[in-house]
Amino acid sequence: MDKKLGIALGAAALVVAVGGGLVSSGVFDRRSDEEKIQSALKNAIRASKEGRPGGVLELISQDFQLNGQKFNAAQVARQIKETKPDVEVGSTAPTMGPGDAAVISGPVTLSLKLPPVSMTLKRVDLEFEREDTRKLLVFPSRDWKLTRVRIPDEVYQELSSQYGE
Repeated sequence: MDKKLGIALGAAALVVAVGGGLVSSGVFDRRSDEEKIQSALKNAIRASKEGRPGGVLELISQDFQLNGQKFNAAQVARQIKETKPDVEVGSTAPTMGPGDAAVISGPVTLSLKLPPVSMTLKRVDLEFEREDTRKLLVFPSRDWKLTRVRIPDEVYQELSSQYGE
């Protein structure tokens, strides 16, 4: 094979592979911000119910907080593996805030497998912010991340005493 033809075919294959990777990774995702947030939340809830922390860790910020208490990825992963939380969010329609912020507020039903616990919280605030990330480890992107969750203080205290570090 001619050397120039080989280089051209190699370059074409690289362009197709990178282009396909960019499209499948969401770099060219044309959905609205609301749709992106709802989709990410739905995927994280499914992963959490199955006890797969990876799907949840993709959604949460490295600075994730629950009622002002910061939790790292290892803590979140351990809780998901152990309790397999099943979360049902009453309304997943985010209210878009100024800049790169959004909030989903409303009732949430939470069920934990071990020990079996089920409760409905009248109001939970899920706060999202757009953060700098990378797609395919190389391409810069800005993705919606869950940064803060606010639940009633009495529920937080009860859960902390049962499942705390």
